[in-house]
Amino acid sequence: MLRKLVAYCKFNQPPSFQGYPGLTFRGVLGECLRNMLCTQKTRKTCHKCPLEKACPTAYLFETYPGLYPPERRKIARKLTGITKPYIIMPTTQHDTLKISLTLIGQAKKYTILVPYLLLSMAATGIGRKQETQTRRTFTLKRIKAENPITNKEITIYNHGIKPHIKEEQYPDITEKQIEEKAEEILEQQPKKVTLKFKTPYWLKTGGKTAWIPEMPHIIMNIARKYSLIKTYHLTENPLTPTQAAQLKETAKNIKIQKATIKQVTIRHLSLERQTIEIYENFAQGQITYQIKPQLYKQKNAKQTIKLILLGQHIHIGKYTSAGFGAYNTKFT
Repeated sequence: MLRKLVAYCKFNQPPSFQGYPGLTFRGVLGECLRNMLCTQKTRKTCHKCPLEKACPTAYLFETYPGLYPPERRKIARKLTGITKPYIIMPTTQHDTLKISLTLIGQAKKYTILVPYLLLSMAATGIGRKQETQTRRTFTLKRIKAENPITNKEITIYNHGIKPHIKEEQYPDITEKQIEEKAEEILEQQPKKVTLKFKTPYWLKTGGKTAWIPEMPHIIMNIARKYSLIKTYHLTENPLTPTQAAQLKETAKNIKIQKATIKQVTIRHLSLERQTIEIYENFAQGQITYQIKPQLYKQKNAKQTIKLILLGQHIHIGKYTSAGFGAYNTKFT
């Protein structure tokens, strides 16, 4: 289902990012992907390119319903309404850089491109330092495929050496593994679950920002992403509207108990538009939910827990492809 690749890098000069730089990294990812693979560089977008249905750039970075047969376009509400088949999430500390790149479903076949793509990003640089207007370059040291559920890992790049890895050797995150973890939690019947957000999130419900989202809102957001992934990236059947409504009802048995949340402003310099974009609807912190005993009597209890666990890997809210909405769970 998911392949999590983690790149371990070092900046050539200490960086100075203001806030979480996920949008900046995603922009450079798209720039390097296009420079590496695109043969139609005079076009501003992949939309309506004669090669869009065969091109990795279009599928990975400009995913939209038109890339698919008509019978698979119905679930997406709008032109850009498809969950991207990747998530890039950078973590920086001093001059150390860790880039988590999750490939979803069919995107796993492009794993072979990842070392070259990251080397291109390293040479291109990330964003611009205000004082010198130079881009922040870095050195790629290692790339590992990691599975946080099984704790298995395998090195796919090490200081310029790319060992031959067979497809079956990758420790992918599978739906079955997530289901088994949900079953373990159900057996323990915890009374609380805490979501600790590693990156800012922007979740909307009813057209308004949900600063402290109720669990049904979180479940519905994950359920929609899950259905989009099943439809477009796994070619499997999505959740039905009835199933989604039942999950929402089941999630009402998980209530907010305590929240420590702060508003976060994200500033992003768009090199394409040459403007500074400001987003003021993000939040970050942690939320503890109380689990009512009635939850464990519901037939959808396992599926509800499964979606909470899945959200750790596919994130929640807007801009998840840039790593926003990442969280860890703790059941107690």
